[in-house]
Amino acid sequence: MEQQNSQNLLLSIKEIVGALIEPIHIELKGIRGDITEIRGDITEIRGDIVDIKSSHTELVEFLKDNMVTKDEFEQSKLEFDSKLGKFNHDIRDYVDRQIGNLRGDFVRARAL
Repeated sequence: MEQQNSQNLLLSIKEIVGALIEPIHIELKGIRGDITEIRGDITEIRGDIVDIKSSHTELVEFLKDNMVTKDEFEQSKLEFDSKLGKFNHDIRDYVDRQIGNLRGDFVRARAL
């Protein structure tokens, strides 16, 4: 009888402990799922960082290849302004010649 009471007590203790542990076990499963999700997010972030580093490296290389000094920029600007002024002058000369030709055509047309 005493052995049965001991077994019943042991069984009751196991049920109580099991009832207390079950919610903890369920919570741990949820935490494991969260940890797995976080690991996936971290892996994705690492991939994004690698992509960003690659893009940054490409950008820096591009900027180094296309870098000019202030003096080079000023010189290029002066050259561009000079070419633009020459182009403007050439267009005005062309328009003047065409207007002169048109006047000549009008004069000849009146003479006929």
